[in-house]
Amino acid sequence: MRKKTKGILQCGMSSLPVPGRMEVFEEKADMISVMLSHHDEAFARLDTHQLHPREELVEYMRLASRYHVKPEFEVWHTGSIWNLRFLVAKRIVSQPYFSTLFLGWPGGNWSPPTVEEYLYRRRLMPEKSVVSVSVMDRSQADVLTAAITGGDHVRVGTEDNPFIGEKPATTPELVKWISGVSKAIGRPVASVNEAAELIGVRR
Repeated sequence: MRKKTKGILQCGMSSLPVPGRMEVFEEKADMISVMLSHHDEAFARLDTHQLHPREELVEYMRLASRYHVKPEFEVWHTGSIWNLRFLVAKRIVSQPYFSTLFLGWPGGNWSPPTVEEYLYRRRLMPEKSVVSVSVMDRSQADVLTAAITGGDHVRVGTEDNPFIGEKPATTPELVKWISGVSKAIGRPVASVNEAAELIGVRR
């Protein structure tokens, strides 16, 4: 991938335990997703359940520091924020704290995909947080627009919500759509280098 793009390389699959993700650190990806709470997702053909205790989170921070891989914290509810503050208090995570608020994803971590839920959780985030928002619901336009207007960032793609309104859309179409929304609001889209500096990714 590094031979084909200058983009920021982030590796997901945060449901896996640390041993299953060591390659991400050893190959020195730019970023790695870190689930701050129990994984509980309910999809049509798959139920995902994985415990992520605080001891594992501490190990993630040790590895992130050693390999210089930036964590992207997955915040599914307010308990996730408590765990993030736990890591901050231990001084084992570096600023800025890049986090994604997940709304509307099915399962035991579900939260309402509403502007009210976004604003409520956003107010509880630690200082020095850089926040992105993911919505798995056709109400994503309302929530993502609120996030952009409020100075935060957004995530789109077919994994989140594969529709623009009621029309099915591809990931490139979703990116083009939300980029247009952002520009219309007066928030130009960051370049790769600007995004890296904002998030705190070493280039």
